Amino acid sequence: MIDLEHITFFYEKKRPLFERFSFSITKGESLAVLGPSGCGKTTFLYLIAGLLSPQEGKIKVEDQELRGPREKTALILQEYGLLPWKTIKENVELGLKFRRVSKDSLSDHWLKKLGISDVKDKYPHQVSGGQKQRAAIARSLVLKPDLILMDEPFSSLDAPTRENLQKLIVDLHKDENLTIVLVTHTIEEAVYVGQRILVLLDPPHVEPLVIENEKKTIDRYDKNFISLCSELRSYIEKLWNRKV
Repeated sequence: MIDLEHITFFYEKKRPLFERFSFSITKGESLAVLGPSGCGKTTFLYLIAGLLSPQEGKIKVEDQELRGPREKTALILQEYGLLPWKTIKENVELGLKFRRVSKDSLSDHWLKKLGISDVKDKYPHQVSGGQKQRAAIARSLVLKPDLILMDEPFSSLDAPTRENLQKLIVDLHKDENLTIVLVTHTIEEAVYVGQRILVLLDPPHVEPLVIENEKKTIDRYDKNFISLCSELRSYIEKLWNRKV
């Protein structure tokens, strides 16, 4: 679905973040992008969102060269992006106002499915962080995207809420056959959500470092899940130590 073909991108030419970097994401895949702050995770996301353009190479989505944001790509950020003077339902319907569709049927469906129907008439300051993020997710889903890009959307939430929303994303990926790219700095989150994990360490990134996540379970307390997180942490630490 997404093909990065020999892209080079830099903010300062003397220090590129990506240098002739190639990578592909298949349709219906759930990819986690893992790495420390400043490694280029958000830049990677903005490139495939069409918000940034590479200085060299090209990016294709559905075999079409990306020249800007596309209609069927949804971007979900950590800050929610809700308008404080509109209710939760009105925020969910923001993207629909320019489309000739029934707002109520679509928004009510996702408000119910994401468990926030009971707060639809409240304003953002009246609901929890988890409910705000569910509203942000619902606002994206009403537009029927085929690609969802998420930039550390749960990092500011408490652990139970964060884990609950991670499960929601996994369930949505299965139920809706969405292609999902999740940027995170948390190993456990990457293992829980990602079918593959793209590890970005110290730029410039030339060859992708990809870990296949052959998880048999997403039970956080299962010994295989815990073992995989431990192995991945040890592997990344060894790679990082080689670079410093």
